[in-house]
Amino acid sequence: MVRQQESRKAIVGQHSLSVGILVDLEWGLYAGGHVKCWERFAAAAIDFPNLDLTIYYLGQKQKEVTIAPNVRYRILPPMLGTSQFPFLHERSRNTDLAPYHLGLARQLRQHDVLHITSAFSFSRTAHCIAKKYKIPLVCSTHTDLGSFTRIYSQQIISRILGSKWLVNLVWERGKLGERLEKQMIRRWHSLIGDSDWVLLSKQEDFPLIQKYVSDARLSRLRRGIDKQRFHPQHRDRHLLQTTFGIPPEVPVLLFVGRVDDSKRIMILAQAARHLLKQGYSLHVLIVGEGTAKAKVQQLLEPQVTLSGALPQESLSWIYASADMFVFPSDSEISPNVVLEAKSSGLPVFVAAHGGSVQFVQQSGIDGIVVSDPSPQSWADALTPYLNDLRMRLRVSHAARNHIEQCHPSWKEVFQADLLPVWQTMKFISHTKL
Repeated sequence: MVRQQESRKAIVGQHSLSVGILVDLEWGLYAGGHVKCWERFAAAAIDFPNLDLTIYYLGQKQKEVTIAPNVRYRILPPMLGTSQFPFLHERSRNTDLAPYHLGLARQLRQHDVLHITSAFSFSRTAHCIAKKYKIPLVCSTHTDLGSFTRIYSQQIISRILGSKWLVNLVWERGKLGERLEKQMIRRWHSLIGDSDWVLLSKQEDFPLIQKYVSDARLSRLRRGIDKQRFHPQHRDRHLLQTTFGIPPEVPVLLFVGRVDDSKRIMILAQAARHLLKQGYSLHVLIVGEGTAKAKVQQLLEPQVTLSGALPQESLSWIYASADMFVFPSDSEISPNVVLEAKSSGLPVFVAAHGGSVQFVQQSGIDGIVVSDPSPQSWADALTPYLNDLRMRLRVSHAARNHIEQCHPSWKEVFQADLLPVWQTMKFISHTKL
């Protein structure tokens, strides 16, 4: 124990504060909002030279990506990656199934604070190292792990078994989805309970997590927004036409995210189909990858464009050039894409149950909240805004104003929500040495 303490003190002498962030997902073009969230925080951390920040991501090859002298990504191959198994492979959701990552474990002792963001291999390894070497452990919520476990497990079982009858037998009668969801929730709550501090993305989650963590160890982690990158001034319908062949007079319904059941993408597709059958002119633009692309295309072609994953640099003008943002997902905790759409001046249509609703101050004013999950209800919600350009513009202006007045930048969130927690954890830890 004496040697451990001496080692920790030596590390403190090298950096004012060294923090390791564990993200159990692949870094790259196909990464989703969880990965991009930490990319934004990494950019914000550059302006705090007394902080030394390392973010650990998964990847095919080990490498280090230097963001600034005090900020870097470390990419590590998984011990037992889902990408190795065709029936488990999901580009934006590949993770590591191993319970412990040996290569990662050797690197984590250098940090003053460890920060976990999930319940898979990286986070479980950090949990073990934190306990063994008395390193403070911070946890933040980014994904509804129970819902995603249920949704993706069902997809995997369907791929393996093929037969709908067998899938129904295993999934419905055997209650496999329910059991897997509960197992993941128990693991996640165990990690939360062992953490020294927990950061929650939704105010509504506080009563639930207070069962496992005292109020004194809980706080909020908001999402920031780059108000200049995502701005109505980037609207360019001519570019949208030349890039995707969408006529400028046709209203564009935009979706950005994984194109699969976890985002309830077929609700958007079926709602658009209802509207097209009723004679409405519209085009659906979907940015992202996923297993439901073929089904969406079959249902809506030729009034749909599936662009695949696009670099972040393209998204700002695509958001601003669309007319409405439709996001039926109810499994999100705090989706960046809704804020990006609002900041770009789009009326956002979001599900009443889920994290998206926290970004709409008043339904019908700065966004539209859809309570019923049926495609017909979503079609009904969209109809008035397809009919009336003035209604769209009114919500568009209110959406942008709400972003300008109420939503902080990534740097402001980093400085107010994250940095003080890490500094407090380091101070408490070293007063105990």
